[in-house]
Amino acid sequence: CWVCLVFFFTLCFEPKFHCARTKCEKIVTNVFAPYAIDILTNQLKNANCISILTDASNHGNIKLFPLLVRLFDPLYGIQIKILNVESQLGETSDIIINYIVKTIDDNNIRNKVAAFCGDNTNCNFGGVSRRGTNNVFHKLQGKLGKQLIGVGCAAHIIHNAIQTAADCLPIDIECIIVKIYSFFYIYTVRVEELKDFCMFVEIEYKAILGYSKTRWLSLMPSVERILKLFPALKSYFLSLDKVPLILKTFFNDPCAELWLNFIHSQAATFHQHVLNIEGQNILAVEVFNEIKQLKNNLMHKKQNKF
Repeated sequence: CWVCLVFFFTLCFEPKFHCARTKCEKIVTNVFAPYAIDILTNQLKNANCISILTDASNHGNIKLFPLLVRLFDPLYGIQIKILNVESQLGETSDIIINYIVKTIDDNNIRNKVAAFCGDNTNCNFGGVSRRGTNNVFHKLQGKLGKQLIGVGCAAHIIHNAIQTAADCLPIDIECIIVKIYSFFYIYTVRVEELKDFCMFVEIEYKAILGYSKTRWLSLMPSVERILKLFPALKSYFLSLDKVPLILKTFFNDPCAELWLNFIHSQAATFHQHVLNIEGQNILAVEVFNEIKQLKNNLMHKKQNKF
């Protein structure tokens, strides 16, 4: 945005630089944008193999589809660049494939596309077996007339694996975290009461953390925070007359803290592999090795009854 541009100029070039919105907009659209497009055009021209990446993003009632390319530049190494961003009327396979093919043809890279990357949804890959024909991956191969490498989201696979496993436990950890967070979220009086309990049991108070609903492993910091405050939280909730039944049952369970520690230790193992997979320059082969290491680690723990 123009504010960032002004800050960039004052920080790097001239501290006294001043520029209004209109001038900054013209600099971005007439100088920076053409320059960036020229660089991308040259990189696409010199690249031999290109991966196409796409995903849907909702902004209110607008559904945006950013289309990215991943390529290797001899001077700068692996590069990920935005090829196009457009809003679409939906996210069916036909809408997505028409958008991708049009963008590929507009940039003259049809013969260079070697892989398609996207979420592991039925719309993109047709399920786990990838045998269907009404999906983006199959239709893109048909449009381009060649076999492509299909790269799903390994991070989602790991997230789904631990979430499915956690659902088999006798406690609903996700529901408990949400209930505890909601109990203190906007209630100053309750927070002050909890601080008194923390002082009594000699624990430093820290705010209860929420989490992102789209990432199950984002619960790990929340679980860790509750473990640190567990003695104070247990005393506080058991001292109340009116408390959600699920929380009362949970804190009355003598194994409650044990389950939290178990989930936290397992989530830490998964979490580290997700961080490695989500690296900027990681290769598909390295992603495969990360999942293989995680699987071997879990099998080793199971065999040794960890």
